Amino acid sequence: MRANHLALSSVVIRRECLADCGEFDESLSLAQDWDMWLRVSARWPAALLPAPLTLHRLHPGQRSRDQAAMRAWEAEVVRRALARGGPGLPRGLALRRLSWAHCRLGRAWLRRGDMRSAVRELKQALTLFPFHPLIWMSLARCALPNRSLPGAAPP
Repeated sequence: MRANHLALSSVVIRRECLADCGEFDESLSLAQDWDMWLRVSARWPAALLPAPLTLHRLHPGQRSRDQAAMRAWEAEVVRRALARGGPGLPRGLALRRLSWAHCRLGRAWLRRGDMRSAVRELKQALTLFPFHPLIWMSLARCALPNRSLPGAAPP
């Protein structure tokens, strides 16, 4: 629930896990793998092999480079996990994680200069977890004349 650090090509999974938990959800444009790992880990034990299994290559055309899109799908995956619930899902952690996804999405909108979308996402983050200082700092940034964040594109 904290983050998806699993590369799809590095996961080894039993066929019965997939039969039990379903296939990748094709309605998700991004983060289908994270949705799958949350569904599988809610029902099956998982283990980590502390060894590099794959190489990860970054390139400019990569879909995961679009931070706003990634954060929007990140929030959707956490929302779906919360809706599914289950005894293994710590609800407080999931709500805090959803808040963080909205905060990150708000900051991505802020970097793009879309203040309306940034404020909407940051307010949503506050309703879920009002104690994170980065949310408040980002909202305050929306009210300042120079609103740019580090890494923002020039106007």
